[in-house]
Amino acid sequence: MRWARAFRPRRIGQRVWVWNAAWGRAQGTAAEWVVMPEAQAVPLPAHVDLEVGALLGVPALTAYQAVALGSGVAAKRVLVAGGAGAVGHYAVQMAKLAGAQQIISTVSSAAKSQVAETAGADVVLNYREGELASRVLEATGGAGVDRIIEVDFAANVSEDFAMIAPGGDIVVYGSGRPEIPVPFAPAIIKNVNVAFFIVYNLSAGDRTRAIDGLTEQLDRRSLQHNFAARLPLQRIAEAHELVESGQAVGNVIVEVGDTE
Repeated sequence: MRWARAFRPRRIGQRVWVWNAAWGRAQGTAAEWVVMPEAQAVPLPAHVDLEVGALLGVPALTAYQAVALGSGVAAKRVLVAGGAGAVGHYAVQMAKLAGAQQIISTVSSAAKSQVAETAGADVVLNYREGELASRVLEATGGAGVDRIIEVDFAANVSEDFAMIAPGGDIVVYGSGRPEIPVPFAPAIIKNVNVAFFIVYNLSAGDRTRAIDGLTEQLDRRSLQHNFAARLPLQRIAEAHELVESGQAVGNVIVEVGDTE
């Protein structure tokens, strides 16, 4: 009887996107079927392709939280590290939608520069072409940026503290190493705020805000979605290798079902 009360036939056949399907479990969504609590299956607007839904649970929600955290980015200068990446591409767009004053993106190639520019970055800097912090300071008239959305804190920590403005926020969602020495002097002199989060552990309030905000952006057709490759489930190892190599400029989609 408990199962009968909880079962909702109205959801059979509904188009959805999911979050936390893999978190804390041995199996994830790289399968034809997955079982999870109903609340983790969010209705997908009718005009949005199912393959877009595959990008929402981690990259898009991460980007939304990084932009909206704390007081948000309205009227602020924002630097998005890796603005052509899965999270960064969304973060550039969402910062623009949230009213950021200036959006700077870092990239590693000309192809990625074009992706970040198309997403809405005002300034795109190749971090391999000279000292980054000085170029960011030049782009902001010496002020620095008010928020950094950071994909690899271990690689960029020194430059982050060099180019953050006094009272600014460094919002970290990724790092190439588990332990990171932090330059204390510039951090305390500038009153820098450093926030860490992982999308799987968002509070109920933050997750609701992110899902509602993302749904509104989808409804308004406000977002671009960047696909680098589509591979069948049988080639999932190749898909992982493509992502790990850094060659993919955009998201790699694994298709389930009868694909050849």
